[in-house]
Amino acid sequence: MRHALTMTTKQSKTTATVIFDNAGGVTVQLKQGDVSWAHYYESDLRSAAGDVHAALFGSDIDCYDGDEESAHECSPTVDEIRNGGYRVFQFDSLSEYEDFCLTDHSSSWGNIRELTSYVARGEL
Repeated sequence: MRHALTMTTKQSKTTATVIFDNAGGVTVQLKQGDVSWAHYYESDLRSAAGDVHAALFGSDIDCYDGDEESAHECSPTVDEIRNGGYRVFQFDSLSEYEDFCLTDHSSSWGNIRELTSYVARGEL
């Protein structure tokens, strides 16, 4: 299920934090001006890829459904990242996100491979 309801565009800068966990899930945290939105994707990584792409393209995240408080609270510590529990990436532009997806889709982490492959193949 896609969470982006509309493609109205917003002028505020969007920042996307994508947190991959070693259980195969992905937490997406978006910030656009004063508006924050976060969601945990256990299995629908195509929606995760598309939601990040749409937000960085300029979609108004205030119109997204599926905002989850627990996803806002996801903030892995340095030790959790160093011990292999999480991989965390932050994107400030659509080109930065697309570059990551084109260059890092061969990762050994299955969830990173899956999410980035949707963007790399244009299957959003």
